[in-house]
Amino acid sequence: MSAAVFVRDPEARTANAVEAIKAFQAALEILPSDRDPMTWAQTQDNLGNAQTALAESQGDCEGKMPILTFAVDAYGKALTKEMREDLEWAKTQNNLGNALGMLAECEIQTARLRDAAQSRFEKALQAFDEALKERTREHVPLDWAGTQVNMANAYVGMGLQENNESGTYNLKQAITRYRNALEVWTPDRTRLLWIKTQTALAQTLTLLGHRTNDTEPIREAQTHVRTIEESCTKANDTPQCLDFVAHLSAALASMK
Repeated sequence: MSAAVFVRDPEARTANAVEAIKAFQAALEILPSDRDPMTWAQTQDNLGNAQTALAESQGDCEGKMPILTFAVDAYGKALTKEMREDLEWAKTQNNLGNALGMLAECEIQTARLRDAAQSRFEKALQAFDEALKERTREHVPLDWAGTQVNMANAYVGMGLQENNESGTYNLKQAITRYRNALEVWTPDRTRLLWIKTQTALAQTLTLLGHRTNDTEPIREAQTHVRTIEESCTKANDTPQCLDFVAHLSAALASMK
């Protein structure tokens, strides 16, 4: 898929995604799946990527949900037996999991289909599990870490919906996955991803602490915030980074 879809300007991003979707749909109309099944599957994957990019450019969930539904369908079609023998299969599984997770979050935000959202989160986790069969830490450590974070996000989504033992279990699973990713995503290697993951871990630990009335996870969350702050002092973007840390600390303090 062309990198032109992934541009910063929102209007250009939307326009590029729309054009990409039209191009991939046109290609699929003239490319029978039995003639060149691998190319057909890759085109379905690219269609799903373009639809996901378009969904991300939408301002609200009402606009995102139907597009994400199409993306999930495209990724599902891409997962053919021919794709299974290619490393792209793992990437498609990861993309499918992300689209399912985004769709579930929107269903929750719109206060509809909460049971369906839980089911989508579970399907997202299944897709990530499939991706990790090929995306191993030994062979593709950065991709492995990315899928670990994606799984953690899905577990958090599930945990937020259940204020019971199952919800607590899901939050603990998310924490484990974030920690796994941080073994690979280091400040020297992938600083921005490291900061985002440290932030997500701190937020989830704080949520777990309040959920279980345990101060230990909250203290650990504060340790992660201080770790980010220490990283800020070593970087060239110190003022902006420290401002972010201040806002993060305030946000964690307000969580109940």
